[in-house]
Amino acid sequence: MIIAGDVALGQKGMRLTIPEELTKKPWLVNLEGSLVKDGERYISINGVFNDYSAIQELQSRINLSAVSLANNHILDAEPMNVSLANLKELGLPSIGVGNNLKEAGNTVEIGKYTFISFGWECIECPQAGENKEGVNPYNKEHVLGSVRQMLHEGKKVICFFHWNYEFELYPQPYDRELAHQLIDEGVYAVIGAHAHRVQHIEMYKGHPIVYGLGNFMFSRKTFFNHRLDFGDRSKEEIAFEIKEDGTFAVHKFEYSHENNEVKYIGSETLLPESRGNATYENMTSEQYVQFFKKNRSQKKLLPIFYYNDSTITYSAKCKFIALRGWALSQMVKIGAKSQER
Repeated sequence: MIIAGDVALGQKGMRLTIPEELTKKPWLVNLEGSLVKDGERYISINGVFNDYSAIQELQSRINLSAVSLANNHILDAEPMNVSLANLKELGLPSIGVGNNLKEAGNTVEIGKYTFISFGWECIECPQAGENKEGVNPYNKEHVLGSVRQMLHEGKKVICFFHWNYEFELYPQPYDRELAHQLIDEGVYAVIGAHAHRVQHIEMYKGHPIVYGLGNFMFSRKTFFNHRLDFGDRSKEEIAFEIKEDGTFAVHKFEYSHENNEVKYIGSETLLPESRGNATYENMTSEQYVQFFKKNRSQKKLLPIFYYNDSTITYSAKCKFIALRGWALSQMVKIGAKSQER
């Protein structure tokens, strides 16, 4: 079972160079944005989407078994029901969204694993409600409640999160502590996406926490009327494999805008007793907070989230991020800031 990061294909034609043996294994990816037909007519919108024929083309290259839709662009181009109907035509199960909160918490079983997906409201993932379409909410009470029920039913759970800030290299203290708690409770693996750059892998009690997969197949200079680009920080990509024998593999890729290609670079095996590549792997929560304060990448008026934040504090931080995002969007509109992230 291979899990990869953000897929946003506004048009057909992106090349994927990959060993044949990897294409035959089941894949799950984050499908960033609405899934639409005739993608060309959506190019001018201020949003991200996937073209139906481009995803068909991807299906012809790899054994795409399911997709997560729990992301901040899922409603950019069309309402939820459009994407869900198009996925049904393609025969692709999805997780992480629904017409209400119950549906958003749906799961998919691939082999012996059960996947569930969540998206963070503070990065504009539209939250599902009792009678409102949207994304399965990423907050610790909802996540833990959902997972505990699944574990009670005897499922081997893998959590897929859309979290953290774009281009942040290190996990928020909130995210790291929740990931640890989930493993403590019995979750098999925790996988993250959204930052558009590869983050670290932490092996915790023999189980992997992949904080950020980076992009996988994401068209550059296509979205937001050909303005959206991520620069060299997003060239490196990984896909994470959970093998039937209980071992893991990190498959490394590199994106080339010039060749419109995602190219396989190599693979590395991880054993349950292996160390990850996170320098903070053995830090306590308190030690990590100090490490994050000193080393985090994104410091410009972006608050830090702590596991013990009160509901009021957490909400206030989210509202501040929304206000900051609105201000930046206005700067883009008047040309005071480029669309490059």
